[in-house]
Amino acid sequence: MTADHLEKRNHLKDLSADAQILVKMGKVDTVNEGIKLFYANLGHTELKTFGKWKESGFQVMKGEKALLLWAKPLHVQKEEPKPEGAPFFPVVYLFSNLQVEPLKK
Repeated sequence: MTADHLEKRNHLKDLSADAQILVKMGKVDTVNEGIKLFYANLGHTELKTFGKWKESGFQVMKGEKALLLWAKPLHVQKEEPKPEGAPFFPVVYLFSNLQVEPLKK
């Protein structure tokens, strides 16, 4: 895992800690829902992958950075000491309605 990827995971962990508060308060059901709520408060109301935006006739504007959410867990064995079968949550890279423009013809 690269240093850049670790930095992004750590940023997502920080967002998750804040979102976990919303889960405990009963305002959202999952951490991802809480993170999406934070993004929505910034105007990022529609999230899609790069490919899904392209299929919808949009392109990501130059210089935009992906927004992050957790993907479904994978069960992997790592060299790090973890409980047997501990899940690994990959990161999903998404872009929002504020980061795209119609494809140029």
